[in-house]
Amino acid sequence: MRPNSAPLATHLRGHRALPMASLVWWFGRTCRPGFALLVGLFLCMGGLARASGTSHALFNFGGPTSVEVSYGSTVSMKGVFSNGTGVIKDQGGTTTFATVVSGTTYTTDALSSNKTYTLTVTNPAGDSVTASVDVTVTQISVGAVTPALPAVTVSGTKQFSATATGGADNGVTWSVDGVLGGNDTVGRITIGGLYTAPATPGSHTITAKAGLDASKFSSTTVTVVAAPVATSLVASNSNPLYGATFTLTPTYANGTGSIDYSVTCPATGVASAAVPTTWSGARTFTLTVTNTAGDSTSTSVIVTGQTVVVAAVSPASKYVTASHSASFSSSVTGALDTSLDWAVDGVPTGNASVGTITSGGIYTAPTTPGTYTITATSHANSGVSRSATVTVVALPTLGSAFTAGTPTVNYGGTTTLTATFSDGTARITGGVSDEAVTSPVSFTTPALTATTTYTLTLTNLAGDTVTTTVTVTVTAVTMSSVTAPKDKVSLTKTLQFSGGSVSNAVNSNVVWKVNGVASGNAELGTISATGLYTAPATMPSMTAPATGGTVIIRCESAANPAVYTELTITLYALPTITSFELL
Repeated sequence: MRPNSAPLATHLRGHRALPMASLVWWFGRTCRPGFALLVGLFLCMGGLARASGTSHALFNFGGPTSVEVSYGSTVSMKGVFSNGTGVIKDQGGTTTFATVVSGTTYTTDALSSNKTYTLTVTNPAGDSVTASVDVTVTQISVGAVTPALPAVTVSGTKQFSATATGGADNGVTWSVDGVLGGNDTVGRITIGGLYTAPATPGSHTITAKAGLDASKFSSTTVTVVAAPVATSLVASNSNPLYGATFTLTPTYANGTGSIDYSVTCPATGVASAAVPTTWSGARTFTLTVTNTAGDSTSTSVIVTGQTVVVAAVSPASKYVTASHSASFSSSVTGALDTSLDWAVDGVPTGNASVGTITSGGIYTAPTTPGTYTITATSHANSGVSRSATVTVVALPTLGSAFTAGTPTVNYGGTTTLTATFSDGTARITGGVSDEAVTSPVSFTTPALTATTTYTLTLTNLAGDTVTTTVTVTVTAVTMSSVTAPKDKVSLTKTLQFSGGSVSNAVNSNVVWKVNGVASGNAELGTISATGLYTAPATMPSMTAPATGGTVIIRCESAANPAVYTELTITLYALPTITSFELL
């Protein structure tokens, strides 16, 4: 307290010497003399110093009558007085310092409750003066333990923290289920609050107590949980077709399961919803099991989606006539959906400019020749395709009529066939002829022996054809009749035949035959090219009777032996006289 100086001076005048003192108040480390008083009390309380365990608080300049210090702090005080002896007592009358020497500093024990200290200075006559100060001690409090209500995996660790305030030393002690530092059964905790869970699941109480005041504490409950277990993750099909589905069956315990790639994890032992196969190659699916403590474990399975393959388009290249159709084919493997999407020059199903193509690969060419690309794409996986090339060509065209220079010829005659054409190659067939020709056509027929129809076939690169024909008529061979002056001739004699003139044949020659033998022979008789027959010397053996044999004389066309005329001649032996005599 700070006494008022004027009343006190009035009180001192006219009296014998009384105890004197000057009351000094400290602020920081500077002392300032106060007014002349009967008694003075100096108290020094400094700032917190946990290392020494002592707290000091300084009076405000101007001399407050009270001060507030931390729980467990000490208070230092010094009285400056004279003309008497001093004693300091607390509010309960307990002597704190029995004999106080003026100017000497006295320090209290650590304080745990509010105190009022009074300095009493008494002279030998028994007169006394007093000075008092109130010391308020701040009470310790312990903040909430964090984290609150956590879970920890068996044998795992968890860092706890709690803060004490209001004490000279704000340290805390840690216990588990009332056991300082814990033990193997309930788990152990370090002085820094690091908790190591026991090997058995259960719930335990973690308590942080103020080191200076064990009645001040804060607690939370820790739940020790079993470690998560991920036993297996099994795919119903580890090599599914692209676009097919499969399921994943997890087996796990002591936690919540999750499966990556957005697969909803079912309960343990239960198959998942169908998972579509939208990839090719290996993909690892992982089952992660997490317990309430946040610890996790995992297991995996590899599912290899089959690779979608589109077979080469057949044919790989093809010529197609304008406005005509052609068939292309391909196939898909490795996918559930084996259908194909067809396109021409990148246009799905094509159009009138590039040609159209059906879902079955039937291509219809446009009216304009050109080269186009046919593409077959997997419907299941549009990133997989194969292509072929189609060349659209014009239909072959006959420029001029296919004609024969001489449409009617004699037997054995020839003629020249003519024509012009474009957009293809050509062949002439007919009779024995089968020859390639170029435009303009000038084809001479072989010697013709029958009316013949010739066909000019024009073929373009697509294999489409245009045909036209011309017929060359061959006039039939005719022959005049053969005559002879008689139909009998004696052996060794001659007989002249005439007639046998050939018409309508390039070759008008004739061939004379005796019994089918050209020109005859010695046995049958001979015949010249002019038709003079000479009978044999003897009757031919094949004739009978010997006295009346016959031969057939034939005159046939040299060009066409099927045209002939013939006569039958009877051979007679020459008459003979064996004897002629008189009797």
